[in-house]
Amino acid sequence: AVHAAAAGVAAGTVAAADGPAVRLVARRDGDDVVIDVVNRGPAIPADALDHIFDPFFTTREKGTGLGLAFVREIVHDHDGRVDVTSEGGETRFRVTLPARGPAPPPPPR
Repeated sequence: AVHAAAAGVAAGTVAAADGPAVRLVARRDGDDVVIDVVNRGPAIPADALDHIFDPFFTTREKGTGLGLAFVREIVHDHDGRVDVTSEGGETRFRVTLPARGPAPPPPPR
């Protein structure tokens, strides 16, 4: 389910991007796992930011408005949160979830 949430955010971000400038970054932050999906493309209008997680709200011509609503529901079901910022040609979705277990060891050098 968490994989589906991350994939949903990534797919929507790729669809909105102007070109191949989408970045996915995952990291451990204390007791949480943070996944950032960032694109460099047109910003989400400020008046839309308050509604993009609402079911059936879309800014795309062929969108259903369900993708981000499902993402939010999945993340909340796992005691997490999803946030979005969009300014200066960069949109960032941040999924924060509680970590379940110890952090993996660092990769060998």
